[in-house]
Formats: sequence, structure tokens, C-alpha cells
Amino acid sequence: MTVPVQTGDVRTSEARASQEAPFGLEETFFSRTDGRGIIRAYNDVFMRISGYSAAELRNAPHRVIRHPDMPKGVFQLLWDGIQAGYPVAAYVKNRAKDGRYYWVLALVTPAAGGYLSVRMKPTSGLFAKVVAEYAALLAAEREERLTPPQSAARLLARLRELGFARYANFQAQALAAELMAQDAALNVEPDGKLAAMLRLAEQAESIRKQKARVTADLLRLQLVPVNMRIISARIERSGGPLGAIADNYRDLAGTVMRELNRLLGEVDAASPFVMAGEEAALFQHGASRLMDMTAAQFARQTLASDGIDIPAERAELGAMGRTYEAQATEALIGLARLSGRLVSDIGSLRRAIVALDSIRIMSRVECGRMAKPHEGLASLITALDGFHAGLDAHLYKIATAAQSVRDEADLIGV
Repeated sequence: MTVPVQTGDVRTSEARASQEAPFGLEETFFSRTDGRGIIRAYNDVFMRISGYSAAELRNAPHRVIRHPDMPKGVFQLLWDGIQAGYPVAAYVKNRAKDGRYYWVLALVTPAAGGYLSVRMKPTSGLFAKVVAEYAALLAAEREERLTPPQSAARLLARLRELGFARYANFQAQALAAELMAQDAALNVEPDGKLAAMLRLAEQAESIRKQKARVTADLLRLQLVPVNMRIISARIERSGGPLGAIADNYRDLAGTVMRELNRLLGEVDAASPFVMAGEEAALFQHGASRLMDMTAAQFARQTLASDGIDIPAERAELGAMGRTYEAQATEALIGLARLSGRLVSDIGSLRRAIVALDSIRIMSRVECGRMAKPHEGLASLITALDGFHAGLDAHLYKIATAAQSVRDEADLIGV
């Protein structure tokens, strides 16, 4: 028999669905699940805001708080990451028992026997952008009938359009943005280490952009000896000086290209969760702070824990916080060493460009000796004048940014 729904109940439900369940900026959620996502432990903030009792949360699937406004692709991406052993941070809209909603930035970490999740209140400008992006992705899922993997791929593509090379880059920036926004809102002393890591990340991004420009230059540069060879075949015998110059130019340009790729190789893009050194340092320091904040939250526990071993949960959070901070320091040390080598090796590359410049001058000399200079050769050599200067300028900017990275890492204290 169907029970009629009272109109008032519907209106009440709709009204609650549009209301936010408030919680404080200083409050953090905690939950621990097994490998299937079944809740095994939680804190009182989770109980109070979700509106579920301890009995209702214990052994319930974590999806009990899933909100229908969340794109499935976000959860697909999150599960892909944590099941592969990576910690993943994601913005999530949840639904309380009474229908109200609340947003969190969740950090989910693989732990013994399952996963550990800590969540904070998001307030940054990045969060506002994510809300709009999620709405667009959810609409695409419904209108285009996207599967969760297709939606996850769409999300990654959109993040690249927004300037985030991989999800790892996005989550590091998101965690840093929320911690800095929280510090400002609570009027606490800014995290100097976090700010320094953000400056370091900006310099690392500058290196990547300059590397892209240098790579494009060198790809064009590789055409020079080919064209020079074609011209030499027309105006001199085999083995002539111009042909030899073209061969030397080709060999040296190839050496420069190979060395640059060795020094500035890209992060393996096979997984969206693999972090570059500066991303790892930024993310892991932020994760350490969030773990410590959540451990401190247990000290303010007011609701009944229903048999949860709070000292053990606090101890695990504290251990995770220390592990994350140690990993952040290790990443910074590696980054400082790499940047130091980069400064030195870029100097060698710039000297190689000087050698290329010498070959360009020899080409100009040979061109001047010709009774009737070849127009194409003269144009080619003239074009190289500005080309070499631009290439050297890009390498100089890489070296300057690398020096800044090393200096910033030293400032942080590694």
C-alpha cells in the first residue's frame, strides 16, 4: 500500500535541501573505513554535522552521506587514486541526514586495513570555481550519459584547460589555498613554510614554461643543418667546408637537445596522481597540517565515541602527520639538489650555444668568400642571429628560476 506524501513534508524537505549545515572553520571531520568504504571510526564533528547517531554511522557505508549533486567522475577519480595507493584530496558536497548539505575539502589516505579521511571547510577562491565546474560536469553526465570513467576523464581534461597539468598539481594547490584562506579567516599567523613552498612552485612552473619554449626553439634549430646541407650540395662539392659546418651544427644541436631533455624531463604522466618535487612538498606539508588539526580536534571531543579508541586514532593521525612532514622535507631536499645541478648544467648548455654561435659565424665567413653569395644561405644565417640570442635568453631564465628554487628551499630550512 502506498503511503501518501504530505505536501508540507515535501516543502520542508525541499527547504532543507537548499540549506547548508554550518560548522566552524576550525573544525575538522574524521572517519576511517575498511577497504570497502564501511565506516569503522569517526569523530563528533562528523556525527553532529551529518546528523547521524553513533549507531547509525558505525558499520554504515560511507556513501550514506553522498549528495546527488556530486558528479560521479569525482568519486571515480578519488577511488582510482586511493586504490592505487595515492593520497587524494577532493572537494566534496555531502548531504546530512535531514537533507541539508555541507561542502568539505577531503583528504583520503590509504591506511592499515582501509582508508582514513580528514576534511576541512573550504572557503578559498578556488573552491568557488570548483562548485561551478562540478555543476557543469554533473549536467554533462546527465545530458550525455557519461559513465564514471568518462566523467573522470572529462574532469582531468578540464583541469588541464584551467592550467593544472595533472590532478596531483590541482590537489596540491587546492590544499594550500584552503589552509591559507583558513589562516586568514581565523586571523592566525600565516604559515611561512606554506607560503615559501607556493613561491617555489611558481618558480618550478616558470622553468617548465621556459623549457617548452626552448624545446620548440631546438626543434626548429634541427632544421638548420638540413637546409644548410641542401644549400651546400648546390653550391660546393661533397665534403666542402659548408657541408662540414652543417654536420658540426647538427651534432652540437642534437647534443643540446638531449642534454636539455635529461635535465628537464617531464613528470611521468601515466598517472594523474604522480607529483613533481615541488607539488609533493606542498601537498605533503598541507596534509601534515590537516592531520595535526584533526588529531587536536579529538581533544575537544564532546559526543559519545561509542567504543571508538580515541587515543589510538589520535596516535595514528599524529604518526601520519609526522610521516607527511618527513616526506615534504625529503621532497624539498631532492628539489634543492636538482635545482643546484640545473644551475650548473644550464651554464654548460649556454656555453654550447656559444659554440653553435661560433659555427654560425664560420658559416657567415664562408658565405662572404663566395663570389656570388647564395641568397638562401645568407637569409638562413641572418635568421640565426636573433634565434641564438633568444635561445640563450630562455636558458638564462631557466637558470635564474632554478637558482630561486634552490634559494627558496634553503629558506624553508633544508
